[in-house]
Amino acid sequence: MLCLLLVLSMAFMAGCLSVSTPEEMALFEQAGPYVPRVDFNAIVEARRPPGPYRVGHRDILQFDMPTVMRALSLDPTETSTPHLCRVNSEGKITLPMVGEIEAAQKTLDEIETAAVKAYHPRFTVHRPAIVATVKEHSTVKVTVTGAVKSPGIYDLSREEQSLVGALMKAGGIVKEGAGAVSIFKTEKRVAGKPLVLPVEGMNIPFADVALEGGETIEVLRLNPEVFTVVGLVMKQGTFPYPAGARYNLLHAIGFGGGVDVTSDPHFVHVLRQDASGEIVSATFDISGDGFKRAASVAIKQGDIIAVADTYRTLARRILSNLIRGGFYVGYNLNKNN
Repeated sequence: MLCLLLVLSMAFMAGCLSVSTPEEMALFEQAGPYVPRVDFNAIVEARRPPGPYRVGHRDILQFDMPTVMRALSLDPTETSTPHLCRVNSEGKITLPMVGEIEAAQKTLDEIETAAVKAYHPRFTVHRPAIVATVKEHSTVKVTVTGAVKSPGIYDLSREEQSLVGALMKAGGIVKEGAGAVSIFKTEKRVAGKPLVLPVEGMNIPFADVALEGGETIEVLRLNPEVFTVVGLVMKQGTFPYPAGARYNLLHAIGFGGGVDVTSDPHFVHVLRQDASGEIVSATFDISGDGFKRAASVAIKQGDIIAVADTYRTLARRILSNLIRGGFYVGYNLNKNN
């Protein structure tokens, strides 16, 4: 009598679940994989404030000082030409007649003031008008690799010598797939642990990093995503989903060691996250021909595959346990007699 009740229960409960409607499937297929998007605006805002430009070694400066040049010329009527000079390794520049003056790490205003003092009143009666400009900036080379739009080797001027400056040179980081940045120089990390990039919708602090030249900046992609298989399978767990792989629902169940044969489940729920963070799910029938159709259900990174436990599968396990229990009792009674 009990067995009959259980069989009737299984038959009744088999229809308690149903596959997803076309509307539900449309939402499900549009969702996932959910990949955090890097907030590049936050990165740009974190750029080290440049402040007034400070001259560096190997910069080429141009001095426009007509009065001085005419005073030093043998022909006062000759049209004066700008004076060009390079900042040497000691951080100094050489001006006509006065010789060397300090220039490295000074602003152009400070260099102009120093030049005026060098010429007046020693060489000119009146304070000369001197205008200094940077004719050519010195640059350093850095290498940018990984999840950026244009990986490569770039020349950075002093104004660009920072992590954000290098990333902007490389066209910016990709919106999806980037998680952190590592900085190396001569096989050593410059910035210690990788810097976590800010993500849209999350308050992740980020600060710019100064560069000296010679660094390799590696924009690290997110770690390979995973998918998870739970429920009535032989081996529940989380499994890697490497980039480039294409798994379907049958693959996922196979990673879980196949379905539990005793329970004989007929339904599988697949859950995934959409771009807004909401969980979207779809239910698939894997019984009969449905098992073949499962081969066309694409699994995406981050999916959770739950092989459903229903009253039917529960009843099958109870019945199986009763049968095994009855066999065990009968076997022992016969053995003892």
